[in-house]
Amino acid sequence: MPIPLYDYSYKTVLITGAATGIGRSTALAFAASGAHVVAGVMADQQAAFEEELRATSAPAFLVEPL
Repeated sequence: MPIPLYDYSYKTVLITGAATGIGRSTALAFAASGAHVVAGVMADQQAAFEEELRATSAPAFLVEPL
């Protein structure tokens, strides 16, 4: 992953559709930049995405849509 251009420490971002595609890339980029990530993830994709997001050491909270 490239070096982050901005420092998002102490910022919180909300990303929907975070387990795949653009949402996944965006969530991981913000996490690498130090942001607190709140990610909307479907239940069947949650475990794999959570493992990858936790590897960034960024604070993260996963939300399952209703």
